[in-house]
Amino acid sequence: MPRTTALRTRVTPKQMRMLRARERSFLLGALFHPVEMADRLRDLANCGLDWKAIGRQAEMLGLSPLVYDAICQAEVHSLVRPDELARFAAAAALNAAQNALFARTAAQVQRHLAGAGIASLTIKGTAFALSAPAYYSVRRQSDVDLLVEPGRAEAAWEALLALGFRGESHIVGFEGRSPDGAFGRRPIDHHLPPLEFGGVSVELHTRLPGADGSANSGQLWKDRITSESTGLVTPSLDDQLGILCDHVYVHHHGQRSLLPRHVSDFHVLVAAGASIESAKANYSRTVALSEKLVEESRVAQLRPDILSSRGASEALAPWWMIGTRLGTRLFASWRAFAVRGEALRQNGLSLFFPAPSYMAWRYGFERRPAFLVLLYPWRWLSAVWKVVSGR
Repeated sequence: MPRTTALRTRVTPKQMRMLRARERSFLLGALFHPVEMADRLRDLANCGLDWKAIGRQAEMLGLSPLVYDAICQAEVHSLVRPDELARFAAAAALNAAQNALFARTAAQVQRHLAGAGIASLTIKGTAFALSAPAYYSVRRQSDVDLLVEPGRAEAAWEALLALGFRGESHIVGFEGRSPDGAFGRRPIDHHLPPLEFGGVSVELHTRLPGADGSANSGQLWKDRITSESTGLVTPSLDDQLGILCDHVYVHHHGQRSLLPRHVSDFHVLVAAGASIESAKANYSRTVALSEKLVEESRVAQLRPDILSSRGASEALAPWWMIGTRLGTRLFASWRAFAVRGEALRQNGLSLFFPAPSYMAWRYGFERRPAFLVLLYPWRWLSAVWKVVSGR
């Protein structure tokens, strides 16, 4: 996976103490796009808000474009300090331009793969360009994700290299193949190493992140949606909903910093016509967890000072509850063990002893350091801690 992310998630206690109940309420309200309670947001703004604190938290969680959109919908521009309003507007404009580039790149890649006889689906954030175009411009993204039809991942990888995409020169490629042609299997989770072209990173997914999500399901491919205007091919709305829920609660084990954006994603897809019950049937408990998250966030918006309120408020008030809820953490740990068990079955001992060239890349070294062997036990201890803690 990429070693960097567009989301800045480190929040200090001092910064969080500056976020009062009113600011948390406005941020939570901004998650429901388009905003459900514009009058309430307007009343909050009239009471006086610390826009600098809101801006800091929004930037850390990747929500600045959503907050600016909420300001516009509530028509409270005059109540925001001009310098803070300018920052929100700049973040929204930059995000919209970046996402337009992502959507164009995704369509170009899909056309190229289709020309090579390889079917693919645009998944996760980029799929909103088709299913919810108004939301897509304000939804923070860091890359383009494509699910490749079963058994064609290596062919897709080679097709993108031919198109001009490049990976890092020292990265171990598909199934452990390094640029010099040597082989040494590296652990592959549910996508290949990222490829980059023109400032856009593309990840080719070999399967969906959930232990019971099935990229091999014929129904997933039969229900796909094709847009004549954008050229994008995506899963159905129901499948998009399930994929996003599995991504947050399985692949990221319910990571707290992702919960606010997930509330927006879930709310937008349901508003666009996704069936929660159909998604539950195919993607198990993660959809139920997400549904509860959205409802708790809606309650917390109205009563952000009540500690029993939960949902995305957890990411805005970490002093209230450290980590994710106990039930979510236990479930995420169980699913994490299931995913790693499947990875162990596929990769054998290379899961624990990946190629030295991969280890050097993974931890940011251009060349193999003399102490490379020490990174292996660190890798194991870190993995165990993530599973146990649910992070």
